[in-house]
Amino acid sequence: MYLQLVTPPGQYPVTLDETKNFLKVDESDPAENALVESMIHAITDTLDGPYGKLGRCLIEQTWEMSLPCFPTKIELPLPPVQEITSVKYTDRYGATSIVDPSVYELVKAGYTDTLIQLKVGQNWPEDLSLTVSNSVRVTFKSGYGASPNDVPRPLRIAILTHIAHVYENRSAINVGNITSELPLHFESLIAPYKVHRFN
Repeated sequence: MYLQLVTPPGQYPVTLDETKNFLKVDESDPAENALVESMIHAITDTLDGPYGKLGRCLIEQTWEMSLPCFPTKIELPLPPVQEITSVKYTDRYGATSIVDPSVYELVKAGYTDTLIQLKVGQNWPEDLSLTVSNSVRVTFKSGYGASPNDVPRPLRIAILTHIAHVYENRSAINVGNITSELPLHFESLIAPYKVHRFN
């Protein structure tokens, strides 16, 4: 399986204004604005996406997953998956074809598992290219929504808590490589949202 980001999130889970209010930072200082924004970006990156601690997406974003063939069921990473944009494959002649959406359906099985499975009486295409390593490509949208307010409040509070910790201890921290010990309640806030198979 190979994952590639197609469309990044349009926003971050917390805004600059609410973060500065949380930190009680002077709103008129451009240098502080830049510092806080860099912290928002860095800390969100430690949680979000396939390499983040959560193993899930926060703000809506589009990903492409590549597979060598069609399995019986396609398990999608990065919950919460909102929709399938397309399922494409490279045929034996090297042409890219799109699987008709009437062939498959999106099934949410539990809190983290999302599957694409065939509808009754349907089959996946069989004329795949044998020379293309990732013949099957699934494009999907994942995330809680397009707005910061769509992200569960515990996760937003966790991000703000992490930012506050980094802000208050910045002399000992490299913002691009945050490794300092966090308050215990940070882990309790994010624990219910972790997808353990991706961590």
